[in-house]
Amino acid sequence: ALYVKPILELLRANDGAILRHVDDMAAHLDARLDALVEKYPDVFSQHQGAGLMHSLRLKPFNGSESYFLAHASVQGYIVPLVCGYLVNVSKIVVAPLFNRPDLLRIEPPLIIEKAHIDRLAEALDECAHLIRTKQFSALLSYLVGRQPDELSYSSKPAADIALVPNHSPGAGAPSERHITAHERHLMA
Repeated sequence: ALYVKPILELLRANDGAILRHVDDMAAHLDARLDALVEKYPDVFSQHQGAGLMHSLRLKPFNGSESYFLAHASVQGYIVPLVCGYLVNVSKIVVAPLFNRPDLLRIEPPLIIEKAHIDRLAEALDECAHLIRTKQFSALLSYLVGRQPDELSYSSKPAADIALVPNHSPGAGAPSERHITAHERHLMA
């Protein structure tokens, strides 16, 4: 009760300017998330929410796309992997809904601006595009300390793909170990 009164006064200040701002931002967030579900029905099955509390439901993966991601999906790890991508690559913090492993929780602060919502939607769009185009190596690149474009195998010849950082003791910057022609032959 001691803390409630000052908070209510702050929310009512300036004829409820904060609440009007939240309503405006909530409508923009709602529209952007609905647009993502419409654009990527193969990735997101549902958007739900009110105000600034929203979620996106990710569709489950099947084994034909990626056994690893299908297993992660069944075990409830796909949303945390997507959250990891968003925070590590796009610097956007979202979280899984703990009692629903297929829901991505989106709860921005009251002071969010349209530019922040647009940036969130662009990052989610990029992530959904990676899933749709089955660029799973790019989606999971943050797990091995790489950027998505470093591990996007479909767009690079095999000779340009760095596999393992080669750290020599006493050396300066690490060099990359590349696939040799002999190794490509063995992998074929």
